[in-house]
Amino acid sequence: MVQLRHLATLVTALLATAPVLAAETSTRVEGSSVRLEGMAAQVTVKTEDRADVAVDWRGSKRFVDAVQVSRDGATAVVRLRPSGGTMSSGGTVVANNVTTVVGGGGSATVTIGGQTQSSSNGDDSRAELTVRMPKGGDLALLDGNGPCDIGEVRGRFTLRLSAGTCRIASLGQASEITLSSGEVSIGNAAGTLWLAIAGSGKIEVRTAHRDVLHARIEGAGDIGVGGEAGNADLSLAGVGSISVARVVERPRVQMTGAGAISVGNWP
Repeated sequence: MVQLRHLATLVTALLATAPVLAAETSTRVEGSSVRLEGMAAQVTVKTEDRADVAVDWRGSKRFVDAVQVSRDGATAVVRLRPSGGTMSSGGTVVANNVTTVVGGGGSATVTIGGQTQSSSNGDDSRAELTVRMPKGGDLALLDGNGPCDIGEVRGRFTLRLSAGTCRIASLGQASEITLSSGEVSIGNAAGTLWLAIAGSGKIEVRTAHRDVLHARIEGAGDIGVGGEAGNADLSLAGVGSISVARVVERPRVQMTGAGAISVGNWP
């Protein structure tokens, strides 16, 4: 029995370290804008001189099967099914009273004499999704969970990040960013800008030239904005700090939490 247990441990260890069953696919959608919903993957968005939207994704078969791409008017919609997709059939191997069940995505369970001795789950950590879209289109990432890397966005931009980190090169029009947990960094922002932390995290804008800035913290975190805003509405109802380099008109400041709100040219 001891030898069988050692065999079970060895089988599970080998399965756990083996590469997850990989798959990949791609599609093209007519349209100029993109909406991503519920992406639990590493997301990359590139803007190019093109007339359609290209979507490529890869990872475990479970992840690839869970991605759905559709069209809503001029918007390409990419969704990740909450169920996590359809698992592949896998297989069962019986040898010397040891039963090994291999499921889709690399999961494994080892049973000896009818009793489960060890198990391992599949791994979707390498899931990747890449979108290539027209430069002037609108972009929305809703309820994302995972790292994202976004290039230049010239249209309207909406980000609701549940967890993870997101890096954005530049924003050209009105943008709305809501962070539940994680960090968001923006190289340059123009137009009206809404920034909100509803959980915990950090939002940083390196340089900004915008008409109106709205920044609000209801949880715990920090918001830092470089550059200049014409008008600013700053609110801290949680714990943390809001820092703005310069505002032309006297900013509206509301503070009911613990922390600090500072504007460089308005002491």
